Amino acid sequence: MAAVLVAICLVLAPLGSEQSDSPLLAQAKMKKVRVNFEGAKLVRVVKWVTKLTGKNFIIEDSLRDRKITILSGASVTVEEAYEAFLAALEAEGLRVETVGKFLKITKGSRHRLHSPRADISMGDCPTPTGITKTGDYSYKIERGALEGWLDNPVCFGRQARIVPYMQDGVVTGFKLFAIRPNTLYSKLGIKNGDVILEINGVKMTNPEDALKVYQEVKDAKTVTMEILRRGKSKTLKYQIE
Repeated sequence: MAAVLVAICLVLAPLGSEQSDSPLLAQAKMKKVRVNFEGAKLVRVVKWVTKLTGKNFIIEDSLRDRKITILSGASVTVEEAYEAFLAALEAEGLRVETVGKFLKITKGSRHRLHSPRADISMGDCPTPTGITKTGDYSYKIERGALEGWLDNPVCFGRQARIVPYMQDGVVTGFKLFAIRPNTLYSKLGIKNGDVILEINGVKMTNPEDALKVYQEVKDAKTVTMEILRRGKSKTLKYQIE
């Protein structure tokens, strides 16, 4: 079920980049920082990321003044901050290309921004079968199919990127990006940009909440998932048979 997989992926979703870690980043992986950019110019944020990670960037002149927002209510690791930066670029329809020892920021949505080593093809994952859409926001799932998917949670953790979703500086859910067509997430009705707010009434504010939900719903017959889609609340319902 989507709820179980989301719970797993909140812990297993990979972090990465378009190039190998610099010595500075390798030494600073345990360092904690706060990110506070609200409507900031892209060039300003990139300068901060460069100083933080030691990575080299090229920015197209037409993109220097693009505005992005990255806010963290609590301190995060350097890798988590960098991943949030990549997610913010992707949300604005931007992508990163490797040019020698530099990372070039350019236009182009639908491009995965994290490390190629984190990508897994659909051929490596169980085929997403056993799902029937029964309504606009309701689905029936065969339990046997569900158990097969859960045999490889890391695989499904790499079929989407998940980042904290914040309102007024507080994490209120988790946002999903880079969901490819015909993957399990898309089959289960989850779309790019959806924010997972609650699963079976439990608010999703940190990975510990997700693990709690996983323990409670992995054997359930019905699961509901409250999401935010383009600013509107929706409820996805799953019947496990």
